[in-house]
Amino acid sequence: MIPVTTCPGCKLDQFFLLSPGSDTKICRRCGAHLGFSVIEIRLDQSKPHPQNGDEVSLGSLLRSLRRKRFMTQLHVAKLARTDRSHIARLEANVTRPNMTSLIKILRAVGVTAIYLRTAEADHVNRKQNSQK
Repeated sequence: MIPVTTCPGCKLDQFFLLSPGSDTKICRRCGAHLGFSVIEIRLDQSKPHPQNGDEVSLGSLLRSLRRKRFMTQLHVAKLARTDRSHIARLEANVTRPNMTSLIKILRAVGVTAIYLRTAEADHVNRKQNSQK
């Protein structure tokens, strides 16, 4: 399923897709900010950090979201019921959170939805066969 959003300015209903190079989404018709960003967090452990300028690390994403909302690490930690040092280690890409912790932290910084994208069956089968 491809998510659909409505522009707050011109009310155009439109699909949004991941596009490299820009995480901020704007309306195709009027150019207004749609009020959300799309960030890809790779689950592939062989590439834990960004390899080029188009990708964003989890730590820099968390730091950016926190700063956009004028929050301190301590404030986020209290809302997520964790330690401030844990937030600092995540933002520095020293450690990765488990899914439960990540969801709590994302909620604390105001994330309202997470979309998961799966690989196509043919792509998964080819990758598994090439690893044998």
